[in-house]
Amino acid sequence: MNQALRTDVCTGFAAFDALRPEWEALLDTYAEPPFHLRHAWYRAYHRCLAPAGEGPVCVVLRRGQSCRGIFCLSPAVMKRQSLPCKVLAGPAGSDLSLNDVLLADGESLRVWWPAVCAALRRARIRWLGMHLQRVPADAHIARLAQAIGWDHLWRPQGATSFIDCNTSVTDLAARYSTRLTRILRKGGNGLGRMATPELVTAVAADAREAAFGEFLRLESSGWKGNDGERSALAHDASLQAFYRELFTGPHALPQAEINLLRLDGVAVAAQLCVLSGGTRSLLKIAYQQELQKFSPGSVLLDAVLRRSCATRDAQRLSFVTSEAWMSEWGASATPVGDLWLLHGRILRTIAALLIGSGR
Repeated sequence: MNQALRTDVCTGFAAFDALRPEWEALLDTYAEPPFHLRHAWYRAYHRCLAPAGEGPVCVVLRRGQSCRGIFCLSPAVMKRQSLPCKVLAGPAGSDLSLNDVLLADGESLRVWWPAVCAALRRARIRWLGMHLQRVPADAHIARLAQAIGWDHLWRPQGATSFIDCNTSVTDLAARYSTRLTRILRKGGNGLGRMATPELVTAVAADAREAAFGEFLRLESSGWKGNDGERSALAHDASLQAFYRELFTGPHALPQAEINLLRLDGVAVAAQLCVLSGGTRSLLKIAYQQELQKFSPGSVLLDAVLRRSCATRDAQRLSFVTSEAWMSEWGASATPVGDLWLLHGRILRTIAALLIGSGR
């Protein structure tokens, strides 16, 4: 740890793509690497959803030749009290945009933070602060931010819910609410009278490509489609491009999977998931609207959870978001919040007035 510290700033997509080997090697040192720190996740976000510009800004932290951390952010302008504020922001735009910062175990944000600020000054990048939305309270950066004291602000912003799968199938079902148990019984019996429900997981690239098309079809058949609020991916070109890059093609997440519930070979429900660090994160779900009374989406979720408990293919299932209905599945919740990292007492005072109360 006594090697010389070096902090480099690189901008644009070419420099970002060149970081991939070091990025993934560093993330693989994590005991439980979260999906939202994967290089492919950031790539899809910056290609499809980030504000238009010159691409991501990456601050790379090194000790000698060893990469010890990467801050990957987007220049953005936020309005606070009618005043424009230049910030560097993490992925944002939906409830699925959990955030953290890639930093090697044993590294201190208190040690690195002055070097990060100095590197951005040298690169002539103007910013009021770094803004990370929906940071879980137990995330690496949330714990490390406490060490820099007055240089950070935290505002609670809801929670992220998850189900513990490190248990028996019997104990899993015992946590379900009585209402949910009735729904699953009715759904299983109703679907079973039509055909034997089959759980299929698409992992290989060609299988994910076909399954993604099935997901789009199912999502458009329901209340998100043409006859509803038109919030399906088919009606949002940028969001569809984001998920398509994550789940199909040469830059897809290696940990991506699509779960399908099939009847006679035809999908009636689908999930877009990422399995990383022992956690299966459920990003989106769709089902055949005509079969709504049999709750095919819930039947699929129950089948995936039971398989995890039986095979231990995942230690827990994360909903990423947190909504009231998740408690019926026996889900627990971790608080999430907006985290601001600032560079100086004066800026913190100004930011506190512009951003609002924090700690």
